[in-house]
Amino acid sequence: MNINKIFKNTTSLAFCILATPLSLSVAAHDANKNLMENKVSVSVEEVNNNTSQKQVTGIYHDKMTLVTGTNDFFGMPVWDFGGDIGPERIAFLQAYNPDGDLPLDITADLPDDALIASGVTQHFLDFAGIPAEIIDTSLNNIPLRQVPTLVSPAGTKASLLPIQDIPLGLPALSMPNEPITWGEWKKATGRSKIVCYDDGTSFVDLKMHGLIPNGLYTIWMNVGLDMDGNGVFESLAGRAWGGMPNAFVPDINGNGSFQRILPYCPKEDPSALLVNVVYHSDGITTGASPFVMPLIAGMATHSVLAFPLTATPL
Repeated sequence: MNINKIFKNTTSLAFCILATPLSLSVAAHDANKNLMENKVSVSVEEVNNNTSQKQVTGIYHDKMTLVTGTNDFFGMPVWDFGGDIGPERIAFLQAYNPDGDLPLDITADLPDDALIASGVTQHFLDFAGIPAEIIDTSLNNIPLRQVPTLVSPAGTKASLLPIQDIPLGLPALSMPNEPITWGEWKKATGRSKIVCYDDGTSFVDLKMHGLIPNGLYTIWMNVGLDMDGNGVFESLAGRAWGGMPNAFVPDINGNGSFQRILPYCPKEDPSALLVNVVYHSDGITTGASPFVMPLIAGMATHSVLAFPLTATPL
């Protein structure tokens, strides 16, 4: 197959990273990777080469919830963030519309064989204060396996073909690479374990299953922002949970894990609201920003699982 065919109809994007503050971070030690599921076999002081034994002040387990956006499932909120934010929700996942330019909303009656697609909602643009005219509408309604990714040092982007269908050496999708359907997407499950200590630190252990094999995922925390200093959260922001990098790649069976040491207990900080597991359909991380313009959240980043820290279930 001619390489020109692969790069045909590509889109070259100039972009800028949204400037957002970094979340609190502490360097993680390589020993974390050997922790067993639901068991903290390495203490925080061992990881930090600290000789003093810390006392556990709390152990928190949460079952992750399947979502279709930040605090969104089928267009309805799942948790209340409190303050002026309340039950704000934003959809970051759409269904492919083969008969039109705009994707379809994901609803409870969506068939399992429906393709999942990119898409940005007007609600999110309004919430984030992003002018609609800067949006590249050609990036809407693209099946997730076909979302363009970088294929050259010049910044050229193209949709990739399956590795089994092209000559060796060309950019390709790793196997398995079947189209991502709603039936496959909703298989995602996960559990979290947070252990808090008397010195204010904590250890986080996330275990996830049913994810897209070999997919790129990142972990984000929704933080409540007190813009007026009056003790009330007026706005919501996304922060890389545990600092950078915040990415992981599931194995070929869709199993993934994520461990971090935090300098605070997220279950006791009222500004720590919700944790999101986000899939990157373009295979590109976005640094310490939840998305990079002009790829608005929903065009290449899609929430799949979430669990509350201090947000209240509805």
